[in-house]
Amino acid sequence: MKKGIQSREACIYLTQLLMLLFSLPTVAQQVTVEWAEGYDSQGTTSESSGYVGKMIIAVDEDGNSYVAGRSMNYNTYRANIVTTKHSPAGEELWVRVYEGVLNSEPTAIAVDNAGGVYVTGVSVTGYERYDALHYGTDYLTVRYSALDGTLTWDETYNGAGNGSDVARAVAVDTLGGVYVTGESYSGSSGIDYTTIRYAASDGTLTWGMTYNGIRNSYDYGRAIAVDNLGGVYVTGASWSGARRIKYTTIRYAASDGTLTWGKTYKWASNSYDYGRVIVVDNLGGVYITGESWSGACKNNYMTIRYAASDGTLTWDEAEYPE
Repeated sequence: MKKGIQSREACIYLTQLLMLLFSLPTVAQQVTVEWAEGYDSQGTTSESSGYVGKMIIAVDEDGNSYVAGRSMNYNTYRANIVTTKHSPAGEELWVRVYEGVLNSEPTAIAVDNAGGVYVTGVSVTGYERYDALHYGTDYLTVRYSALDGTLTWDETYNGAGNGSDVARAVAVDTLGGVYVTGESYSGSSGIDYTTIRYAASDGTLTWGMTYNGIRNSYDYGRAIAVDNLGGVYVTGASWSGARRIKYTTIRYAASDGTLTWGKTYKWASNSYDYGRVIVVDNLGGVYITGESWSGACKNNYMTIRYAASDGTLTWDEAEYPE
């Protein structure tokens, strides 16, 4: 009997404690919108992400934000890249519109510690295509002065196959390097990772490298990161045959583009593994996350860690969303 009374008392105590907790101000859940700013070019235009492009944002060390997206003019049917800068208080400081050869769309943005804002994406140059979705495009990378939005250089990159080249990601280091990755149609080897380096100061192309996977087929570069040890890391997915795709991660030397290691990763189902995002730390770790097919009509989040020095897989963890 005494034990039952203690159980009831414990339940009452827990109930009262929970009521008290839920009655307290939920400070962590109260989010205040400090500012909200939009961009409308007016007239017969529409602002959006585009077909391969994205709405993208980066923040510098002073709290200024830089946003880029596509602006479509329905009179000329031309798409341009619009980049804006806002102060920490939300004040619009400058707006710049970039007009390419035919159409241009942004896919990624980065800022460095030397006053540079880098927007990468695609410039439509023609109508040859390597599949049903991507027409003739080149990598497009532009640099603006963070101070006033002056265009300091713009560069396009046409891969070896003279087909479609789609830039997907950009990263900068502290040594004056701008690194862009994505995929290029390379002819006999299909679609390959293509990673290039520009000099931040003037846009000079210092090296360009392609990566052709083991099946000589489809290799999609999706994300890039750089560390403080002279490494450039690219991840994405490579076709491995029989409806199988693997995480594929490679490391280049930032100085000259030498391939120092390349690793593929497949999970238990040995089916669909797609690397989407990559980050590095200053302790020798390279982290990739993406999706892996586990069977039963379900994808899981999959995160793995490599050692930056030699690409050794140190751990992998799957998350199972409910």
